[in-house]
Amino acid sequence: MSWFYESIEWMNEPRFKFGDLEFSVARILTVILAVLLTFAVAKLIRRLLHSRLFRKSTIDQGVQNAISTLTYYVLIVVGLAATVSYMGLDLTSVALFSGALGLGIGIGLQEIAKNFVSGIVLLLGRTVRPGDRIEVEELEADVSKIGSYSTVLVTRDQAAIVVPNSWLLSSNLINWSLTGAVRRLRLTVGVSYKSDPEKVTKALIDAALRAEGVLEDPEPYVVILGFADSSIEFGLTVFTSSHLRRPTRLKSNVYFQVLKELREQGIEIPYPQRDVHLRTAEMQSDERA
Repeated sequence: MSWFYESIEWMNEPRFKFGDLEFSVARILTVILAVLLTFAVAKLIRRLLHSRLFRKSTIDQGVQNAISTLTYYVLIVVGLAATVSYMGLDLTSVALFSGALGLGIGIGLQEIAKNFVSGIVLLLGRTVRPGDRIEVEELEADVSKIGSYSTVLVTRDQAAIVVPNSWLLSSNLINWSLTGAVRRLRLTVGVSYKSDPEKVTKALIDAALRAEGVLEDPEPYVVILGFADSSIEFGLTVFTSSHLRRPTRLKSNVYFQVLKELREQGIEIPYPQRDVHLRTAEMQSDERA
């Protein structure tokens, strides 16, 4: 067994030098193992939080993601700090290195740092949560996952779009699922100038209430938007709790009932009209008979 003890002694003897610090092969292997073990333990605890603790908890999903993400990074920082301490590095040197690293992040990795902080804000603020239907810059989609640097959005065409977290915070965002389970939709209907406004109003409300998915409370209401070239423009507002993610389908249902009701009531939906006036001028000949 002499070869075994000789190998142990060889691995424990200093072989590398970095400044005032000397490293042996055994210490380097221990540091590598400690770093790998730190990430593995942090990942395992994060998985256990979701599979064991959060599964039976009533905590909001956004708070769960925030807790698990912060726990993951705290464990990594603690493990790396313990590894640095085992290596024997001076805390002053570590502080200087951290400052230099922070400067590098501010200059070269500014976008990554900004997206990371934005992700923490989204997870803790809970203004945007997985499963919410949001609308931002003419893009309407469901929030599938909020990650450390990016968020995955799924459109109605089932297309997955990955956007930076900072983009969600810096844009004008509408969250249709945040304040409640009711959504308002506005529809425009044009009728002939010969139509009775009160009769039109009643017909539109009756048609809306017959459409599947329209709520009776809050009740639909009608307003006159203005006078177009060939029609009076009415605005019909309806509310729904069952078509939060399918507003286009609800609009189609309402328009179908509106068209049916207007035809039954004899209310005309005019075609665009243009009046053309022709004026003829008599041609006078220079030569008179």
